[in-house]
Amino acid sequence: MEYIGELILLMEKLICSSSNLEVRLRSYYNISFLETEIKKNKSMIYKALLKYGYSKFSLEILEYCDPKDLTKREQYYLDLLKPNYNILK
Repeated sequence: MEYIGELILLMEKLICSSSNLEVRLRSYYNISFLETEIKKNKSMIYKALLKYGYSKFSLEILEYCDPKDLTKREQYYLDLLKPNYNILK
C-alpha cells in the first residue's frame, strides 16, 4: 500500500506521497541529503526542516491507497487542502 502524508509546520502544509514511506522519512532525516537537494532544486520543505528543526513538524498519514491511485489521490488532497509548501500543484 502507498501512503499520502501531510507534513505541517506552523500552519503551513505540504502534501506528499511516496511508494516507500521508510525511504521518504530516511531522506528527511539525512542532513547531507537535504543540503544536496536544496542546492539542486531549492526545495522549500527541505530548507524549512533545516531552519526550524524536526520538532516543529508533524506527519499525518491521510490515506493509504493502491499504487495505481497514488497520483489521483494526492491531487485530491492538493485541491482540497491547498497546502502552502506545494508550489507545483
